[in-house]
Amino acid sequence: MVIVLSHKQIYVHDISHSKTELKLPSIPASPIIDPHLSPDGSMLAYVRDCELHVMNLLSDESKQLTHGAKENGFVSPVVG
Repeated sequence: MVIVLSHKQIYVHDISHSKTELKLPSIPASPIIDPHLSPDGSMLAYVRDCELHVMNLLSDESKQLTHGAKENGFVSPVVG
């Protein structure tokens, strides 16, 4: 499995089936920053709206893990 970040959207390419699938679409006001694939390839961690999220790539369910970073001033200087 390969993760591709293109135009601030996340695609997953399954090498064994030669299939590419859009997993997280781009939202202009809320880009996806710093995506990371878990070692077993089942989860994707990423930052959106200054908050840490995780997505189960098997079920396509996303969960926000942090809350209030922007309001509390814990904002990274990284620009997407």
